Amino acid sequence: TGDRLKAFQALLLDPTIDYGSDGEGTAVYSLDVTDTGPTNLETTDGQAISLKWISDTEVRGVYGTNQVAFVVLIDSVTGKVTLDQVVALRHPTNPNPDDSVFLDPGFLDAVLTVTDKDGDEASDPADIGPALEFKDDGPSVDAPSIPVVVDDDGGSGGNAGGDGDSNA
Repeated sequence: TGDRLKAFQALLLDPTIDYGSDGEGTAVYSLDVTDTGPTNLETTDGQAISLKWISDTEVRGVYGTNQVAFVVLIDSVTGKVTLDQVVALRHPTNPNPDDSVFLDPGFLDAVLTVTDKDGDEASDPADIGPALEFKDDGPSVDAPSIPVVVDDDGGSGGNAGGDGDSNA
């Protein structure tokens, strides 16, 4: 999870709840897909990703024939959000090989629903899309040491049997 999700969870996990005069009841967290159309996210081969509601605590980013690109889970008791990326997503091509993409606003809410002792409910949604970070892990290379041996025997003015020659 990225810094945005951590900051969001700090707010989500410490809400101000007022149950009113009826007394304390329950507080339950859930996920709500607010737009099922294609999101701003794509797989690396350009397939659009849409959100699919699985349950109150699970939403999947899907592409193609319901292939899973990522899974978002929320703990219904604590509100902790978990993001599990399953396939590589398309990132901008630029000088930074370690950039991030985020789900645009308006696709996914985390919802806190509180119920007082006599059953009255109140809900408060929060758009968590911009807090879901998909980090690019660009390539890197560490060049190994490659020994170079020069055998100049066959060259013009070569030194047959010289230092470093394999036929010395």
